Amino acid sequence: MLQPVSRRSQILAVALDLMDERGVRGASMRELARRAGVDVRSAYYHFESKRDLLRALFEQAGYLEPLDPAILAALRSMSRDDAMTAIIKGNLDLLHNRARQSRLIHAEVLIGDKDAKTVGRELWDRWGAQLEALVDAGRIVPAPKVGAFARQLRSLLWGIFNESQLTGELEDPARRKARSKEVARVLLPSRRRTNPGRART
Repeated sequence: MLQPVSRRSQILAVALDLMDERGVRGASMRELARRAGVDVRSAYYHFESKRDLLRALFEQAGYLEPLDPAILAALRSMSRDDAMTAIIKGNLDLLHNRARQSRLIHAEVLIGDKDAKTVGRELWDRWGAQLEALVDAGRIVPAPKVGAFARQLRSLLWGIFNESQLTGELEDPARRKARSKEVARVLLPSRRRTNPGRART
């Protein structure tokens, strides 16, 4: 007989496949229980609602884990440019590694699923708070601008992720690294300004 933790993990594993296939609205708890080989009461025992189930999928994937203090310490020891590149690459790597979950929540929010919107907003806000902490640790911008910069960075990263789902561009880790450096250069242009049209003689 499966222990409660194993049964919960089993239900979650099946839930991601089912929601991927049918969306959140089309994935009934009854069908989930049938595919997981458990009684529907057992499914509701572990997850009171689809919202709880959806949130648990993201929790299992690590979306709700707190920031590792070692990451913040590492950013504090880097140059501003290196910290910016590390923040971008770290986030693109996470989005790539959790692509199934990210695609699921994105698609369901776009079609207006209320449970997905609730969970998606929680994840979005949490990601924003984490980016603020990363930007602050990396000394990317002055303290009063950290919030605004983090919000813009979050939107940019989400756009890059969605673009990569279309193009497949970021499947290669080396390409993600190169794109991270490219974006960091755009966000933090060189402090030295040159104007070749005004060369002095």
